[in-house]
Amino acid sequence: MRDIALVTKKARFVRKNKRLRYLSLVIALSARLFTCLFTCLFTCLFTCLFTRLFIHRFSHRFTPRFTPRFTPRFTPRFTPRLSLFTLRFAHRSVFSPEEVASANDVITEKLPNAKERIDDDIRNTKRGTGMGGNGKDGRIDLGGILQWGSSSSFFRSVLDHPTLVPYYHAFCGSGYRMDHMPFCIVQNKGSEGFNLHGGTIDVTSGEYNHFLAYTHNHGQIRSNLLAVAVALVPHPLGGGGFCVVKGSHKSNYPAPTSMVQGDKHREHVTQVESEPGDVIIWSEGTVHGALPWENEHQRRVALYRFSPSTCAYGRSYMETGEPMWPEGCYEGMTESQKAVLQPPFNNRLDRVQLDGQGGTRVESRSEAKKAFDKDVFGTSYF
Repeated sequence: MRDIALVTKKARFVRKNKRLRYLSLVIALSARLFTCLFTCLFTCLFTCLFTRLFIHRFSHRFTPRFTPRFTPRFTPRFTPRLSLFTLRFAHRSVFSPEEVASANDVITEKLPNAKERIDDDIRNTKRGTGMGGNGKDGRIDLGGILQWGSSSSFFRSVLDHPTLVPYYHAFCGSGYRMDHMPFCIVQNKGSEGFNLHGGTIDVTSGEYNHFLAYTHNHGQIRSNLLAVAVALVPHPLGGGGFCVVKGSHKSNYPAPTSMVQGDKHREHVTQVESEPGDVIIWSEGTVHGALPWENEHQRRVALYRFSPSTCAYGRSYMETGEPMWPEGCYEGMTESQKAVLQPPFNNRLDRVQLDGQGGTRVESRSEAKKAFDKDVFGTSYF
């Protein structure tokens, strides 16, 4: 009996030790798992914090090769619908339906004076390519929209429209000027589009385009050539018209010819939808073009280009040999609209500038410096 009791006691001891060993093993595994989870969590938090601090401290020292999504370090004073890394802004319903209707009436009246790009030498595309449309109809250009007297009131208003002036100042600076003669683009169904063009780095040659370059330094955007298009008819998605390559204003390489002509890589080309009265604003430093027009109704867009006060691309303002736009442009204009037609020169040399409040202001040097320049050069300005 004594032997049986000893065996029973030993068995109980063994079972108890096994339970203790299992319990110890579970505790050890749990501790190791907790340690691993804590280490991973700490590492992730530290990495995120370090990355954020690094980007905040050093991101201005390099230009990324990718297009990140981030919140800009400045807050604009207006609230456009925008795609920051496309540098394309769409402001909806700037003009009322009545204003758009009046503009279309004028275009219909003047349309017999428009010129179609039929010959291969002046077409914007190559026949048979993706941008070439039906290969027959060319784009129709209607010029002189500032030279029609009272009929030009709508088109003149784009120069200093209170809704648009903040954009002009934001991208071209105070003292902005009209750089090209504005005109209307007209397209019928099947009409050719326009090959991709522009870009701070030219989309075709790969060369730096300083005369239309986009820059962004210390939170300030500048575009040496800013395009402004007023939509006068609906531009539905898939119907053709204005298109851009997102992020291309920061590109450093040209695009293949097959992409420029619309034959390949169409997934990288975005058509911009718009309604009558909308205004599309973009930097010419963004690669852009036009898709063939596929809608039954006629496409109509009024197109303008603006530059900073010291930049010039076009030269229509020298048409007469003097710094003066062609005859008729100034008729019926307000003082602020005439200020936008000044030739390129620095603001501080008595340039009339829009003050953003509906008026104008002039920035000048001291009378002593002006008198000194007169003595040195024999002219009022150096």
